[in-house]
Amino acid sequence: MKPSERQKGALYAIGSATAALFFFLPFKATANQLNPVAFIAVVYFVGAIFNLLFILIRYKKIQLNYHTIKVGIIFGIFSALGNYSVGRSLEGALAGVTILLVRTQVFLVVILALLFLKEKIGRSYIPGLILVITGFIILNFDALKQLREPKAAYLWGILAAFSFSSMQIYLKLNINKINIHEMNVIRLI
Repeated sequence: MKPSERQKGALYAIGSATAALFFFLPFKATANQLNPVAFIAVVYFVGAIFNLLFILIRYKKIQLNYHTIKVGIIFGIFSALGNYSVGRSLEGALAGVTILLVRTQVFLVVILALLFLKEKIGRSYIPGLILVITGFIILNFDALKQLREPKAAYLWGILAAFSFSSMQIYLKLNINKINIHEMNVIRLI
């Protein structure tokens, strides 16, 4: 049986969450020994190589268009700012707190989608949103208790969340004009 688009989306989301785990844990473990900018540059370089190989295997050629290049550059700016902010947040906050702050991007995407994409929230969406917020608070209760006073690390985490959520809204506005894989190579270069 072939998976539906919704099932594919869920699998991509699970894969993305797993990939994020493999980014945050090693980064936090080595944060005192590595330059955050150098670490992120290596992550970007490796990501660009893997995306380029994927394009060459799947499409056998690269065909860039204006929109793909433009979205890739803007996406790269948001991505670099977000990842740099994650690194700065991890320097001063626990990994759990940083992840909590970055994951607030889920709520920011909803707000930005309402504002910029004019998406409407149906009645069935509201109980789901309440459930997600409640689960978010319960799962992150210990990390939430550590947010007692404002620190620069927390602001960096929130800036990362804003950067990543802005990426999603910008991508949604342009998704039908670009090749997502080529855009990914451009944003990572």
